[in-house]
Amino acid sequence: MLLDACRTQRYSTHDDVIRRHLDRFDAKRPQASFLDRMIYLELRQRLAELLLMRVDKMTMACSVEARVPFLDHEFVRLALAVPSSL
Repeated sequence: MLLDACRTQRYSTHDDVIRRHLDRFDAKRPQASFLDRMIYLELRQRLAELLLMRVDKMTMACSVEARVPFLDHEFVRLALAVPSSL
C-alpha cells in the first residue's frame, strides 16, 4: 500500500501501518495463528489496492471482462471459517 500525504504524517513506515492492523486483529483474536494474521493482512491491505486494481486496469486496457468469483462475501466467510490446522 502506498502512503498518501495524510498517512505519511501519521506513520513513518509501512511497518507502522501493518502493526496498527495487526494490533487491532490481535486484540480481537489473541490466539490467532500466523496464517490467520496473514490472511487478515491480505484482505485488509493487498487485495483491494494491489491485486483487484491490477486486474481491473489490465482487463480494461485489453477490453476484456474479468470476474473475481472467489471474493463473494459468503464464500470468503466460509473460507475463513475453515480451521487453519487443516
